[in-house]
Amino acid sequence: ASMCEKLKIHQDLVEKLTGLKINPYFSAPKIKWLIENCKLDEIDNYAFGTMESWLIYNLTNGKKHVSDVTNASRTLLMNIETLKWDEMLCSIFDIPSIILPAILNNDEIFGYSDVNGILDHEVPICGVIGDSQAALYAQHCFETGSMKVTLGTGSSVMINAGSCKPQLTKGIVNAVGWCVENRIIYAQEAIINCSCDTLNWLKNQIGLFKKEAQLNSIWDEIENNDGVYLVPAFVGLSVPWWNDQARASICGLARNHDYKYILRAGLESIAYQIYDAATALGYTSNQIMNIDGGAVSNIGLLQFIADILNVEVKVSYNYALSAMGAYEISRLKLFGQTEYYEDKKKYFPTMDEKVRNANIYGWHQAVKGVLAVAKLDNEVEINDKY
Repeated sequence: ASMCEKLKIHQDLVEKLTGLKINPYFSAPKIKWLIENCKLDEIDNYAFGTMESWLIYNLTNGKKHVSDVTNASRTLLMNIETLKWDEMLCSIFDIPSIILPAILNNDEIFGYSDVNGILDHEVPICGVIGDSQAALYAQHCFETGSMKVTLGTGSSVMINAGSCKPQLTKGIVNAVGWCVENRIIYAQEAIINCSCDTLNWLKNQIGLFKKEAQLNSIWDEIENNDGVYLVPAFVGLSVPWWNDQARASICGLARNHDYKYILRAGLESIAYQIYDAATALGYTSNQIMNIDGGAVSNIGLLQFIADILNVEVKVSYNYALSAMGAYEISRLKLFGQTEYYEDKKKYFPTMDEKVRNANIYGWHQAVKGVLAVAKLDNEVEINDKY
């Protein structure tokens, strides 16, 4: 983190070239730290790669040191226009480009493998893509402006930004969506730090429920949140607030409230954060929100998301859409199959507009309280449009 602070003088240039902010989350500061703090011998003896690079290196018995454009775009070292390692970026982080893998499009052949002898012949490795982008592809968000959210530990709200690199937007990450058949598609992403992980906290740390069925039934057991909100700023607040110092809060509790109201508040916080993220991405009520991820079994949550965003929600019956995205890209490359079948359940908004606005207002008042407690009121502007 301290290293990144010193490098912030290069922030504008780095963000222009990569679409990312200088942050310990990404690869380049980690590589720089390793080079400076570990007593390495000749740097030429080392190689850097993200997860897919490591897997392919092993699957090909060390023959291939490669990466795909989506994972490479998350390192702070790849220019998202040229899709190549950028010497200026390498210079900023003092990282020799010789240790970096070759960058390939998502539908290229990355190598061949018999899976360490499990197969009696080698098969091509193809369809290599980062998980969030893979879900966007598998959701068939092929039109500019189409949008998806993955309900995981955190959540990635991602939108197809078309074939031209999008303008930088405060708090939004620009990314390579995919490069298939030599056609690049860009994406914009709003990242939510703590989404379904709130439910893990309520279950494992607080012990408010044991089985998922208890969460599913909450929507029928209590009619509304009755003014109770949970702001899951366990590791700070993400888009659009971007405040690392904020901490979680439960507010609005009265003597008549029991644990069910806290559980409902935890579930609702997922929808409110998606609303804030989608608003930052500039969504409109005539768009469709495509949803995947582990929490899609909670029907009440999906309906609440449709209500709060005031949009149609489509949910795939296939939960493992990241794997499906990689599969569809490889199928297109290897077998030329381009026919896609849409198999989704739909939810439509039914909430009264006044109730919806009151819910969102209550949420933002709760967020404002969290920021006030963190003594950051004067540093964060809460725009009324949120």
